[in-house]
Amino acid sequence: MTIEQEEVRKRLKYLSRAYLDAQKYRCSYDNRLGSVGKLFDGEHVVVKNKEGEVIFEEQLLEPIVSPRDFDSWKIFFDEHVSLLKNVEVRIQDAMKKELKEEPLWTEWLIKVKGVGPVIASSVIGEIGDIHRFDKTSNLWSYAGLSVVNGKAKKRTRGEKANWNQNLRLALWKFGESIIKQKNARYRDFYDTRKAYEQENHPDLSKGHIHNRTLRYVEKKFLSDLKYKWLEIE
Repeated sequence: MTIEQEEVRKRLKYLSRAYLDAQKYRCSYDNRLGSVGKLFDGEHVVVKNKEGEVIFEEQLLEPIVSPRDFDSWKIFFDEHVSLLKNVEVRIQDAMKKELKEEPLWTEWLIKVKGVGPVIASSVIGEIGDIHRFDKTSNLWSYAGLSVVNGKAKKRTRGEKANWNQNLRLALWKFGESIIKQKNARYRDFYDTRKAYEQENHPDLSKGHIHNRTLRYVEKKFLSDLKYKWLEIE
């Protein structure tokens, strides 16, 4: 991995995290500024890397003010939803610009149905350097997809997760995205695996079958991604 590639992937990581912050801010009625306080200063959207360098900045058309200035959170939300959607679009534009410099996107991920710029930016940015995962199972574990005593890992309340939650979220979004695809490779994997799970685990609920199937497909996707990434580099 070149220094230029490393910098692109760092920017993708921070842009994807900023996008999630903006999305959470827009979608949560009962939230306050909280974790997005670092993203919005009222009149600007500013995304910085770990070293404090600005990698994305956008002047807002209208200032974002405190919800305390409104009679209700719903009124605040309704008045700002279009503004915040525009912020998400602008961050996506910045992602697309960075992805043009990423061979894994231009040579493979862009062709995978169910993967768009947001998911690709999160996956590439959070993994960073594929060479640090000697085994595919290590990559699965980093993404929160490994199994312990026959059961999927779950976060224990009050304890810090020992996997990358942003990567796990990106893979969950990928899983949900492929369900909407037709004539797609990973949708075919989903359908085949679901039939297998239904036949071999008739005692499980539909939801449990769905989750087990998605986990299988997400792991398959990561396995393919690792192979393609190493092949391209």
